[in-house]
Amino acid sequence: MDLKTTLIQISGIGSFLAYKLSFFSLNTIEDLIYHFPFRYDDFSNVSSALGAKVGEKVTLQGEIWSIRNLNFA
Repeated sequence: MDLKTTLIQISGIGSFLAYKLSFFSLNTIEDLIYHFPFRYDDFSNVSSALGAKVGEKVTLQGEIWSIRNLNFA
């Protein structure tokens, strides 16, 4: 396999996924290697809802006690 190998030739990448990646100019293995994210979200700052401050990015952790469907007709 060469760095200039197109993504469609890689097992597991079909024509639809290769088409979607082409919108980001990702056409070869080399393109994937040199593609760096422009943003990184850190989800390690876990806080309680009461401890979170306005404007602060935090991860809230909790439990779902019940789920129900509400019909407003």
